[in-house]
Amino acid sequence: MEAVVPLWKASTEYTADAVECCPVPGYEDVCAVGLYQLKDDPKAADNPDAPKLRCGRLHLYHLANANTTLERLQSFDCEAILDIKWSQVTTPEHPEPLLAAATAPGNVVLYRLRCNPTDGDGDGDSAGYALEEMTSTVVADGQLALSLEWSDRRQQPGCGASERRVVVSDQNGDISELQLLPSGELVRKSKWHAHEFPAWITAYNCWDTNIVFSGGDDCKFRVWDTRTDCSFSVAATKRHEMGVCSVQCSHLREHLLATGSYDEHVRLWDTRSFKTPLAEVHTGGGLWRLKWHPSNPRLLLCAGYALEEMTSTVVADGQLALSLEWSDRRQQPGCGASERRVVVSDQNGDISELQLLPSGELVRKSKWHAHEFPAWITAYNCWDTNIVFSGGDDCKFRVWDTRTDCSFSVAATKRHEMGVCSVQCSHLREHLLATGSYDEHVRLWDTRSFKTPLAEVHTGGGLWRLKWHPSNPRLLLCAGMHAGFQVLAVDDEDAGQADIVCNYDTNGELAYGASWFGCPSIATKHDHDNDAASHDDDGSNGGGDGDDALVDLVGTCTFYNAELQLWKADVTASKHSD
Repeated sequence: MEAVVPLWKASTEYTADAVECCPVPGYEDVCAVGLYQLKDDPKAADNPDAPKLRCGRLHLYHLANANTTLERLQSFDCEAILDIKWSQVTTPEHPEPLLAAATAPGNVVLYRLRCNPTDGDGDGDSAGYALEEMTSTVVADGQLALSLEWSDRRQQPGCGASERRVVVSDQNGDISELQLLPSGELVRKSKWHAHEFPAWITAYNCWDTNIVFSGGDDCKFRVWDTRTDCSFSVAATKRHEMGVCSVQCSHLREHLLATGSYDEHVRLWDTRSFKTPLAEVHTGGGLWRLKWHPSNPRLLLCAGYALEEMTSTVVADGQLALSLEWSDRRQQPGCGASERRVVVSDQNGDISELQLLPSGELVRKSKWHAHEFPAWITAYNCWDTNIVFSGGDDCKFRVWDTRTDCSFSVAATKRHEMGVCSVQCSHLREHLLATGSYDEHVRLWDTRSFKTPLAEVHTGGGLWRLKWHPSNPRLLLCAGMHAGFQVLAVDDEDAGQADIVCNYDTNGELAYGASWFGCPSIATKHDHDNDAASHDDDGSNGGGDGDDALVDLVGTCTFYNAELQLWKADVTASKHSD
């Protein structure tokens, strides 16, 4: 069994909302990360309604280990950060790269990147990089400064410092333009009211920086000419169906602009006419940031997937709601919302079933007492969603038919020696169900009979979550608490044959959350030059000469160290059977 080598990862401690790689030649290996965190005010501990404190932190990293990892060079507390941007160039007045930050108190804070190799402990010239605050300018006193951009995205090195400007949007719907003086001071040139709601984004037309774009929570995208008093916009569009939260002009193709909205569409525009977009692309999530590639004019990076709360339904007032599952794991697109249900387990040992109405409201259909101790897990039989499974801390696994009043279970087993904390039905193989328990065993069952499991596999840790692979009916992802994460392969013909084929060791950290990425498996050849760890002792590939490996991306999280991981599950031995 081949051990998993995770991709680079690290905790940012606070929530991270901005990352910017330095574009200045000679500093391209440096990136900054802006953080924002809400915290309780210790001075108002007795007042539950007291406003939260907005805290910030700035991290500085550089590429290390042949560009395979990021090494943190600096971290310091600061005002909560909403956006950061590097200036593209250096000047005689300011020979160091400059970083501007939009902050929660309504300020733009300017930092310079100092390079002093003698200050560092590492080798190379990156060891002594550090950010140093130069100046801070108020743009929206006490209100959030939401986004900013420099005017120099197409500017060549050697321009005078006084030619560089910064445009900033804020929570009030205002846009401010600042100018960088040779002294290093940022002074306001102008300010105008652009939107009736928060102005999520602003940006320059980098081909003519007299022109400024803005997008707001009022669903409007506007164009401004700063040679006027900006009492009105020179162009506008209401084509976006929700708030406009990202705008960037291509610095490589004149007249090409991209906008992103909470309506889950990227729109491409010709800046000479905003009547109709050139293209609309549905991304499946709100677009928080858009970034054109530095040198390839065809590529646009999109970031978003913002969540918006729709509704909240009480299932166990004041008690922990422990697990849930939707009824639509095998349902096809196009079903009515009223057909979708959610089953929920709670600390009292109860199971609740909720129904999603077309209005977006979740209403309770039924509730019953399933276990004498906490009901750690519940799930549907995705082949017949009238059937619900549950597992509890009473070591019992039960089966319920929701067409009855659920005063008794229609099947049950006490085969588990400790609490049952994970259940999932295979959506690709009918009658196949997996359960996981604190007794450190995955059990596979035929749902037509729970007398004896088809297979029992010892994993070495309690099984908190189990997830069947989206498209490979053989693979089961296991979150094994202190034993880390495993991938189990179940035989195509005989579900009684199952083995662990992949393991990600978390070094004792509590493995809790796990999920497959939904993209198809990627068939790759083992790289004999760059992946020595994938070779057997004789230097050959573990899958045989020329054998393809199915590589899946897995997202996992560990509990006490508050860490999210991304890793590759190389399951060469578990390919789909012919």
